[in-house]
Amino acid sequence: MKKKILLGVVLGLQVMTLSAWAQDTVVINKPVTNPSEQLNIDVPADTAPGFHDVQIQVTDANGLVSEKTLQFCKNLKGEIHWNNICPDLDQPFNPASDPKGSTSIAVTALALLGAIGGSIAGSSQSSSDSQSEQSDQSQEDNDQSSVQSVDAGELIAVERAAGWGDKKRTWRSPLTSHVDSFFGQAAQQFSRFSPLMARLLLDGTYLRSIIGSLEVLLYPLAIYIGFHTLSLNGGKAVPATLGITLLGMLVGLADAYAGFIIAFIFTIGVIVSGNFNSRHHILTTLGVSILYFAPGLIASAIRPVRREVKDFSTLWERGTDYALAALLGGWATQKLIQSLGGLSGFKLAIMNHANAIGVIMGIAIIIRLIIEDFGTYSYPERHRSLFVELASVSHRHHWFVLAFRTFAFFFTAELFVGNCFGLWLATALFIAPKFLDMAGERLSTPILKSTFLPKGAFKLLVTAVIGGIFGAILQKEIPDGRTYLQTAIVILTVPSLIIGALYAFAGESEKRILNGNSLASRYAYRLLGLVVFIFLILLVKGTDLSGLIWGWLSK
Repeated sequence: MKKKILLGVVLGLQVMTLSAWAQDTVVINKPVTNPSEQLNIDVPADTAPGFHDVQIQVTDANGLVSEKTLQFCKNLKGEIHWNNICPDLDQPFNPASDPKGSTSIAVTALALLGAIGGSIAGSSQSSSDSQSEQSDQSQEDNDQSSVQSVDAGELIAVERAAGWGDKKRTWRSPLTSHVDSFFGQAAQQFSRFSPLMARLLLDGTYLRSIIGSLEVLLYPLAIYIGFHTLSLNGGKAVPATLGITLLGMLVGLADAYAGFIIAFIFTIGVIVSGNFNSRHHILTTLGVSILYFAPGLIASAIRPVRREVKDFSTLWERGTDYALAALLGGWATQKLIQSLGGLSGFKLAIMNHANAIGVIMGIAIIIRLIIEDFGTYSYPERHRSLFVELASVSHRHHWFVLAFRTFAFFFTAELFVGNCFGLWLATALFIAPKFLDMAGERLSTPILKSTFLPKGAFKLLVTAVIGGIFGAILQKEIPDGRTYLQTAIVILTVPSLIIGALYAFAGESEKRILNGNSLASRYAYRLLGLVVFIFLILLVKGTDLSGLIWGWLSK
């Protein structure tokens, strides 16, 4: 029986940009006598590198049409791969195709938000009075800080006698006084309406306390990295090569304001190049920009970057600062990079190196803390001279931050789940803790005691594990990836909502777990800290703690 094949080759021309699509259609009519005959599909030579589709329609003698779509890619060398694998191209990425990975990113983001709260946006430095009070606090406060929240986003001025570095000439480079004055005054001005910008401007004070005005040499380097990034990626809303991107992140970790300069140049370059014209473009540009200055701020929001060590208890806490800041800062960096797939709609090449970059940034955070401590103890007077008294944050600013976070949550989550009822409900649950806090402040007598509530790293671990358990249960019950994500976006906000509600109606308790001067109490506290840290390591390594715990509970 003679058959006739209508071969429609639809080439979706995707040229390694986020949403730049073109389309060519080639229709071939070919009669076939043998049903098993193989066809050779000739791809036009002018087909651009990228990922494409071939649509085959077969019409039999009765006029019935069957259809099949084949996928292939053409790499930068011009080679056609019918397995659709071209490592040198950015592959299309659909969050619904990887619901477990998307859930992991969401759980991490919500857990970190719950752990760091608004410490970065809310304040930049402690006042002198608050620092004096902190220095006079009892030893129990220092002991408890590794499992309780701390004002980690702040840059404190440690009160110490003059050190040997204060008398050296390492910081007496030309124009040092002018540089100090400029950054101090700029931070004061910005603090009235943008505490985050004030925090960025003051992030390099630890380096300026040691090398003076030479610290600003990071800024020409940042400018070079910003423009070089644009030249490498052609002004597109994608990261540049691994090397230049990692260098920019390390510069931003050394001084967050230098990282902000890179991010600013990159963003303006993408806009000027006309590649800021879709939601994927906008979110990817913001996601890449955040990589340049956020890791250091996240680490400082998790644990304080400065702490005076007076005895073994404070030494233990400083060691905890190093361990948690490096571990969780690197983890946050890893998840930020992995989230670029959902933001851009492509599996970007840099995502293959997310784990390695997270490890490198974790090590770099430790180096940053070592330099911070060196400056704190060797240049204490110089440190205090750079301390800046900042304006208080207005109540209006808190509402602005809440509105921005709500918009960012909705705008980003919609890419993963689409515009559905679940997204609107999840957004409402996301902002609910803020309004519960307002209700709790009006209570004359707290309903709960905060003694037994999870705090700090333990709070992060609890939130992540509970969220993971919810995600694992849903994944078994809902096989469809898109439906799963639309349901999970709601369920994953519940742990943060519950913990936020408990804190909203809990008063400050003077009695704390493991609070006391007994040796047994202190060892129990430190043992608990080690257990939490080990579980966090397993969580960061990708161990399915939620699955293990749920499997044990469901027996």
